[in-house]
Amino acid sequence: MPPGLGVTPQPSHASNVTKRQANEEVAMDKAEGRMKEAYGALVGDEAKKAEGRALQRKAEAEAEAEQRGRTRRAEAEAKKAERERDKQEGKGGVLGNTLPKL
Repeated sequence: MPPGLGVTPQPSHASNVTKRQANEEVAMDKAEGRMKEAYGALVGDEAKKAEGRALQRKAEAEAEAEQRGRTRRAEAEAKKAERERDKQEGKGGVLGNTLPKL
């Protein structure tokens, strides 16, 4: 099998740790937001309830931004792999390899 074909690069351990830490931070922020919202509801503190809801929205926005970043990186990697594959297969561009070989 030619190099690079059929092989999916695995993320490094460092990126897995970073991703896990980010996921844990988002989960903690969501939990903290739920607790603040519940506490505010329990004691009748509308400001605390609003703070809790805002913290939950912030955590969700961070999670969505991280997912968009992962999607962009995956798309860029796929495009790079496709270009490399096309290069190895001799495809020179939109019209194929149209230049005569010297």
